[in-house]
Amino acid sequence: MLDEPSLSPEEAEFLITSGEFTPEEFDDIATRVRRGALPASAANTLVAGLHRSMSDDAVRGFLDLNDQELDDLVTAGRLYAVDVAGQRRFPWWQFSLSSPGKLLPHLTAIIALLGEQHWISVSGLMSTPQSTMVVEGAHTPVEWFRNGGGIDALEEILEAQRWR
Repeated sequence: MLDEPSLSPEEAEFLITSGEFTPEEFDDIATRVRRGALPASAANTLVAGLHRSMSDDAVRGFLDLNDQELDDLVTAGRLYAVDVAGQRRFPWWQFSLSSPGKLLPHLTAIIALLGEQHWISVSGLMSTPQSTMVVEGAHTPVEWFRNGGGIDALEEILEAQRWR
């Protein structure tokens, strides 16, 4: 059993009476949490994000850059790079074969908006359909930008989530 604080009986009752969960749903979630579902999910998300990221060599080849050009793009905030165990990695979502320069439209503005958010959270956000990014159904931010959507929609999402 994990050494995590649990909800008080009053907090659990509030969640059930609020209609957010049925008693059965709440019990199921509580059981999964006690069994370690949250750390397992976090580990799976990290591994999946790392697997979908690109190395320096892969990005240089994909964008036809030399070492200095790649470093300059990262330094200028025109490419999103993260450090994973001492290795620079580039999350998948910022690349787009169908876009000029093979980069997601508005990437520089996106990077500026994301600030210091953890790259796993950012990758999750960029691959999750958003209710405010709707054109014939909800789109992920990546789909939204590839289809010509504006940066204002992401600004509103981040502001609503208080990421900044």
